[in-house]
Amino acid sequence: MTEVVDTRAELVKLSRILNVDVSELAFLETVGWQALREFRQQATDQFFVAAESRLKNLAAAAKLVPNPVIVKLAPKYFEPRMAAAVASLIDEEKALKLVPKLPVGLMADASVYIDPRRVGPLISKVPIEVAQRLAPILLEREEFITLGQFIDFVTPEMLAGLLPVVDDISLLRIAEVTENKAQLNVIMPLIDDARIGRTIQTAKEAGMLGNAVELLTEVSLEVRGRMVNVAAQQSDGVLDALVHAVHSAGSFAMLLPTTTWMEPQNLARFAKSKAFETADVMKGVVAAADRDDLWAAVVPLVPNFSDAGRREFAAALGNIDGVEKLVDAAAAVPALFPLILPLAADPIKERLAAAVGKLEVSEFERVVQSVIAANALTELLPIVPMLPKAAQERVSDLAANFDPTQMREALVDASENGVLPELLEVAAGMPLAAREQTVGIISDSADDDDLLGVTLEPDDQQNVWNQLLKLADDVPLPALEQLSQRAAFLPLDGVMPSVLKAAEATNEWTTSFAILSGIHKRAESEGVPLEFTVPARLIQMAAEKASETTDTTDSLWFAKALLAQYAKDDAYAKTFDDTAIHASAAVRGAAESAVQVSMGLIGEGTQPIRSVAAVVPGGKTVTDAVTGAADLATGLASSLFGRAKAASKAVSDAVAPKDPE
Repeated sequence: MTEVVDTRAELVKLSRILNVDVSELAFLETVGWQALREFRQQATDQFFVAAESRLKNLAAAAKLVPNPVIVKLAPKYFEPRMAAAVASLIDEEKALKLVPKLPVGLMADASVYIDPRRVGPLISKVPIEVAQRLAPILLEREEFITLGQFIDFVTPEMLAGLLPVVDDISLLRIAEVTENKAQLNVIMPLIDDARIGRTIQTAKEAGMLGNAVELLTEVSLEVRGRMVNVAAQQSDGVLDALVHAVHSAGSFAMLLPTTTWMEPQNLARFAKSKAFETADVMKGVVAAADRDDLWAAVVPLVPNFSDAGRREFAAALGNIDGVEKLVDAAAAVPALFPLILPLAADPIKERLAAAVGKLEVSEFERVVQSVIAANALTELLPIVPMLPKAAQERVSDLAANFDPTQMREALVDASENGVLPELLEVAAGMPLAAREQTVGIISDSADDDDLLGVTLEPDDQQNVWNQLLKLADDVPLPALEQLSQRAAFLPLDGVMPSVLKAAEATNEWTTSFAILSGIHKRAESEGVPLEFTVPARLIQMAAEKASETTDTTDSLWFAKALLAQYAKDDAYAKTFDDTAIHASAAVRGAAESAVQVSMGLIGEGTQPIRSVAAVVPGGKTVTDAVTGAADLATGLASSLFGRAKAASKAVSDAVAPKDPE
């Protein structure tokens, strides 16, 4: 647009010099404004040289004529073009005394022919009150081109005096056709933020935001940054329209660098513009960043995009190349790297992890340290499991350097942000001393911290226990006992099976037995029986693993008791490989120190029943048959009926009132 506007302005000025209608010069449009301006100035000089001797004689005579006489004769005998030419030759002191007294109409008529190269210095000294009388007439005539010629000579004092009489639209029009647009860098700082904001609003209402965008391309980055800061404070409608105008003009390469100049609150508001939630606009942003290597300027926008905007950005990045370029730009300035981590929660996280995984070892270490320093570890965690093994180990090494306060804060933050399993996986890779410290922190945590993942979804909660067993591997028994005591306060019907399932997933059976035994020890001190339901297959596997251990310490009480009970019903339990069973750990001192396991069916056919457990007077605990498989064959049900019936009778006898004798 600037090319077109400047070319049109040059044709208008040339038509006045040649005294022809501008339409007659339309054939010169293809020449371009630069060549047209050069030709216009040559033509002006030629006309001036041709009449210079006569003009000098006239200017010399003017020195002898009193100003009142000139003021009276000028309107009658001085044609505007001649008046403009003579103005450059009259003595400056005399001219400055004469100008305030000349008819404003004559000055307006002559202004369109004035050559700023010759008269500019005089214009800058014209009294402000004269300019205030002249400007409204030129504005009314829409002589924006004429006013734009004098922009180089506007002083701060003159600008302050003229702004109140120049409306916002005219201000845009004048700036648009200014010959020396570099002078806008001098002029714009003299206009206050309120006026700039109002002008942007007016431009939107008048459909001139495209003009405003073109002007932004003409000013320095500093001035542009200030103007975009102001724009970000306008209404949502204005801000959205401005971003769309930038996109329509293909000018994101001009706008993106301003992110480094924007105040945080303005940057956040700017990035959350609804315009950035549209696919076309976001594609324009990514295309500009890629074409002009502006990825570093895009980075500050990423954490400030709305969720919808970030999804569109992730989609616009396209293949891995775009993600790699973004990661490389952020990694080049490690302090910027945490800003791109919100993408780790998006569908793009796999590509993000792949790009991060390609960083050099030293570069990767620097960015992780910057993430930790920015307290943004929880945002990195979603992609850590996707990183190469060496990178995962390096994250664990860096986490091992946390002091207790840092680790506690990291655990709490991870729990609150739903990435506790990922942090525990990182912690599980730390050296023994750091893992022991972390286990202690979890054991000492407050109930509200939820460092055992109670509030997580079942799969994530199970993953917490999977990682906890890895974390607690080879940790000294006292630390495990503390962890067991913390776990004993949780809903045990969920915890006990989770620990066994975690042992199956991680093969950390010894650690799981120690934790379960610790839970039993806590329950023993409280006099509370432990009851839980697990797949028979898992009980079978646990018993088999217990038989392999050579540990005879009291820490494996649960494993030894389970093995003792399981040995009695080995063939029976294996029949129910896919069946949920009910197990009860008896309270020591109140009943036999064993894990009681029972299962069966009641009645005919395949109707399952729930297990029944009761604590009878005297502290004895009994457990009877539990859930059967819904699809067991009728023959199997019949063969087990007698055993189930006997178990039911045992329950009845146990809960029946005792004879006083």
